[in-house]
Amino acid sequence: MQREKSFIFSDSMITQKKVFFYKNDVVFDWSSIADLKGYSIGIVNGYSYGEMFEQAIKDKTLRTETVTSDHQNIKKLMLDRVDLIMVEMVVGYTILNNSFVRSKAQMITNHPNPVYESEYHLMISKKLPSHERQKILTDFNNGLKVLKESGRYQQMFDAMLLGDYENEQ
Repeated sequence: MQREKSFIFSDSMITQKKVFFYKNDVVFDWSSIADLKGYSIGIVNGYSYGEMFEQAIKDKTLRTETVTSDHQNIKKLMLDRVDLIMVEMVVGYTILNNSFVRSKAQMITNHPNPVYESEYHLMISKKLPSHERQKILTDFNNGLKVLKESGRYQQMFDAMLLGDYENEQ
């Protein structure tokens, strides 16, 4: 990849999961594309949903409706204009917690099976002197490990999903 020529990467900071959001009063379970037939699924133009879903969307195996933002999709879901939406879990809950009153936000949940997963890493420029970038990498990875092993990382992640870090000054 092009980025590996210019950067070194930390251990994975977070694995973002694209999941299905749906209304609590709907009974929904899925493990394969076949389980999704009959549902209208909200997607966002230009987003990637993984090879398997991209092919099913292209083949019209799935019934999808395209919008230009995750926020629009959540509104459509609340209005019963789609049955499911595909959204990154953190993004979905951030929108719900910031844009809707709690009673409305609590009408929506997510399925635990990820549609697609992607890992995020700290990128450190190779333009930095070797010893400097290696120190940054080592310090960062060690700090991340301490947070994860202590349980603090999970606490912070859970708090983020609940909107605890929004609008902090």
